Amino acid sequence: IGQLTASFNDMVEGLKERDFISNTFGRYVDKEVARELLSRPEAARLGGEKRQVVILFSDIRDFTPLAETLSPEATIQLVNRHFSRMIDILQQHHGIIVDFLGDAILAFFDPLDGPLPPAVRRAIHCGLKMEAAVARENTAESKYPPLQVGIGLHVGEVVVGNVGSESRAKYGIVGAAVNLTHRIQAQAKGGEVVISDAAYRQI
Repeated sequence: IGQLTASFNDMVEGLKERDFISNTFGRYVDKEVARELLSRPEAARLGGEKRQVVILFSDIRDFTPLAETLSPEATIQLVNRHFSRMIDILQQHHGIIVDFLGDAILAFFDPLDGPLPPAVRRAIHCGLKMEAAVARENTAESKYPPLQVGIGLHVGEVVVGNVGSESRAKYGIVGAAVNLTHRIQAQAKGGEVVISDAAYRQI
């Protein structure tokens, strides 16, 4: 009975942890990264802390006129197909997805207590893999129009933590560096990854 009770308690704790990971970090954080974040005492509470991270902003070029040529169903299918591949690549590189903004993705790479350069390299590799995946999509799926994606990368200080309220929150980043990354992304042509000088100096 004692072993059964211990096993049951372990199961309950595992379910609680799974639900906590899901509620705190959503579906778009790699489980390994989520557990590492949960080991930090500030991760579970609202608010956060300032630290240097690598920010990635990805956006489909000329998507609005493209969407106007498609049905609503085809538009959603196209975006979801694109996002599913991008999510996989971001998770493989331990990127933390903050939000989907229409056809754009905002993510960041947190070195946590480690050095920053490896996180920058990981982010750049991720951006290049994302562009390669888009190129493969364009050649493999003839029923969909080809996509062109621009990606911007920047290193800067942001507030990292849970943003929102007790009933609705997400783990994200806030700060001027996010806006700067968006502007850097706007300089990227379709198929390009543009990095800031701050990111370049780290590698």
